[in-house]
Amino acid sequence: MNCRPTPRHVRTASWAGLLIGVLTPLLLTGAVDTAPSLEPQTTAPALRTNAVPSAPVSDATTEPSAPAIQPLQIGDGLARLEPAHWYNLGLSNHLDHVAKGHPTNLAMAIEAYRKAAEGGCAPALVNLGYAHDLGFGVTKDPIKAVEYYQRAAELGNPVAAYNLGRKYFTGTNGLPLDWSASQRYLEQAAGEGLLPAQHLLGQLHVEQGRAQEGLAWISRAASHGYVPSMYSLGNLYQYGGRGVAIDYRSAVQWHQKAAEEDFVPAQYQLGVLYDAAPGVQNTTLAEAYFRKAAERGHRDAQHRLGEYYYRGRSVPVDLVEAYRWWTLASEGGLEVAAIARRQLLRIMPPADQDRGQRLVAEFRRLESTYRERGMAQIRANARPEPLLPAATGAGFVVSTSGHVLTSATHIPDDTQAFLVSLVGGRLKADKITVESSLGLAVVRVDTGGRMLHPLTLQTNRTQVSPGSWVFCAQLSPAAPTPGSTERLAQVSVRTQVARSTGSRADPRHFCLGVRLDETHRGSAVLNAAGEVVGMVVDPAPTSASLPGAVVLSARHLRDFLRANGVEPQIAPAGNAESLAGEAAPTGSPHTRNSLVNVAAFRKPLP
Repeated sequence: MNCRPTPRHVRTASWAGLLIGVLTPLLLTGAVDTAPSLEPQTTAPALRTNAVPSAPVSDATTEPSAPAIQPLQIGDGLARLEPAHWYNLGLSNHLDHVAKGHPTNLAMAIEAYRKAAEGGCAPALVNLGYAHDLGFGVTKDPIKAVEYYQRAAELGNPVAAYNLGRKYFTGTNGLPLDWSASQRYLEQAAGEGLLPAQHLLGQLHVEQGRAQEGLAWISRAASHGYVPSMYSLGNLYQYGGRGVAIDYRSAVQWHQKAAEEDFVPAQYQLGVLYDAAPGVQNTTLAEAYFRKAAERGHRDAQHRLGEYYYRGRSVPVDLVEAYRWWTLASEGGLEVAAIARRQLLRIMPPADQDRGQRLVAEFRRLESTYRERGMAQIRANARPEPLLPAATGAGFVVSTSGHVLTSATHIPDDTQAFLVSLVGGRLKADKITVESSLGLAVVRVDTGGRMLHPLTLQTNRTQVSPGSWVFCAQLSPAAPTPGSTERLAQVSVRTQVARSTGSRADPRHFCLGVRLDETHRGSAVLNAAGEVVGMVVDPAPTSASLPGAVVLSARHLRDFLRANGVEPQIAPAGNAESLAGEAAPTGSPHTRNSLVNVAAFRKPLP
């Protein structure tokens, strides 16, 4: 029997088990339907060993009462086995390695998978791809992993198609960012009923501004019990944007479904909704859900529960309890909780502080009972749970080496990873420096060969004398356009310079004639020639003496960049009068990959 072409019933056997079982870093598929004597026997206890994370196996095994088959050794006169038999032999040795930790069995499993793959066995190709993705039993090689996935996807294997779709979606681990290719592979896997593929395909549509298509796919996965999709729908309806209208009741409905599965982020978001969302506000329920999430270690929920005790919302005022929850949240790295705790200590008697410390010492986090029910949660790359940024905002490219200048507000201290979005996709970045006193930060993009075009700094202050026209430019979600897949578009606010200094006549700054919304923090301020004359550092100052947004001048941007090893492009002095006028800046800076949006995450990205 040969695995090529893969019949539909065999393809189902090869991945259906992945929808019901244990989480695994190696995407093991179920035994191929061949002679019963070669099908390995696996039971749930054997798969729950602590030695190595294991994998679910499909129902295509023999009866549980049958005697267990000992793993066969390559070289036992098996040179002429069919590909499906080689696959089962590999799976048998692999599961034995999982149960007993024998490295020899793992090596034999890889060799058997290779022999099965030579005969076109799609499940073996998938397992080899994942082995090379993780370096599991072989040298880690993402490029070779992609080759195995592509061969399996051509044979109709949905797991391989999903892995390729995910790689193209993020532009990492062996493939460039390519949303068209990602959509093609995800549609293949989603059409076979693979829930994580339906979920990610929905996210892709939403990212590209096709909200209705995205909601349809995410809803399909959620309706089949995929908890991350329930949570995503809750967030989409809770916060809106990207073509999705805010609907607090729908947000509650979907977060409730996820929370019933003990999905801790959904419990916290229910607390947020019940705390203040119009039409659903219920502080008693808010306190209950904040408590659920706090008891399971969610630091933001711990902070909010502490606030409830401090202010006496739905619970009696109890500063000792407030101290406990704020301390736990601050120990988890939440700075706002640490600040609240320090202020609380100023008014707490020592005896109450001692009681609070005892409560902190006695705290034992409850483990969530949530377990992934969809395809195996692949540790190397998968992101079935939406990864929400801790901060996001405007920025712009300032060097050909990929340096991006943005606001310090967009780069919180406790963030570990960064994504820079530009027209056509997203790129990973590393933090270079943050200078809070100036309100500036620099990250460097891993361009992956993509050509970025830095904006030019115009350091001549005559360009920003009172009355000069300037344009605050940033990227924002684009309105859906027929035939276009772009999800970002340039938004420019035209205004005039109202004052040549900032607060307290600070010569480093100048003020615009209008106040801007918070999304413009970090925006490039351009003259009519498209040159940067400054960056918005305070879009809506509270001081009534300031006429509008505060901008740090390009001269000080230049000095900051040079002090941190970045050499920006500097424009000639120019002629101030010739650059004045009513027209927008010439050209479209963002179409040359100059304007970006920076997102910071508290967890490492896949």
